[in-house]
Amino acid sequence: MSSPAARSACPHLGMWDDASAYYSYPSTANRCYHCKRPAAPLRAHQQAYCLKSEQQDCPAYNQAETRPFPKKFRERAARRGPSASSARLLAIVIALAAIGFVAWRFFPQSLALLTGIPSLPATATIEPSVTPIPPTSSPVSTSTPAPTRTSVPWTHALDVPFEIDGHPLLLHRVGNGEMFDTIDSKYKTTPEVIRALNPSVAASLWADTVIVIAPGLEAVDPTLPSFRLHEVLEPTITIDELAVQYNIEAALLMRYNGCTDACQLSAGDWVLFPVMKK
Repeated sequence: MSSPAARSACPHLGMWDDASAYYSYPSTANRCYHCKRPAAPLRAHQQAYCLKSEQQDCPAYNQAETRPFPKKFRERAARRGPSASSARLLAIVIALAAIGFVAWRFFPQSLALLTGIPSLPATATIEPSVTPIPPTSSPVSTSTPAPTRTSVPWTHALDVPFEIDGHPLLLHRVGNGEMFDTIDSKYKTTPEVIRALNPSVAASLWADTVIVIAPGLEAVDPTLPSFRLHEVLEPTITIDELAVQYNIEAALLMRYNGCTDACQLSAGDWVLFPVMKK
């Protein structure tokens, strides 16, 4: 999408997982690639240099590319992908759970000796203890009525069409075995358009990935930005609170989510974060 930010941003600015795109607002997901290892500049530094035309005054821009990013201009805790240690810990937990299940299922006596908890015979059943409650003359219902959710027109559910700046769009979760040709045939679009709208999509599609689709669009539209998708996990949050949480202009979120000043989000809603292309 053509914009002043896109024209003036530093050519070395990228994202932690994609050097060819960047957030058009200060974010810990942005990275400077003009250094020994990609580093996340302070958001104030991004606002002053990276996202403007003052790159020639930036200390990192003027130093050799083989030097590390200046420490005093670097974020201490930058956003990263899942670590290898976390993956190993998860694998160990799963393996231990599997071993415990096999021991409980096939070797109950051995497990009882190790834990000191007597095992039950295979045919044993446990009868629930029920205490009868005498009826009252006027029974009172203790059930809590389900909360009523107010539907708002801008909410983006999966596979429900919506419109942004005159462009019909929808969000779709990739199914098992679903490939580009399946989606292209169903929605009359192309792999090039899908990749342009979704910077995280590479050569192939991954099951359970949620992507943006423009039904009927068969050529890349330069007026449309790329998008990163965010699923709301909070029970309730406003668009302004979400903007503060992710350090993005509320007006930008409102525009690309067809939102008004009274936007209220609930758990399960999807929000589009625009990404500026170089």
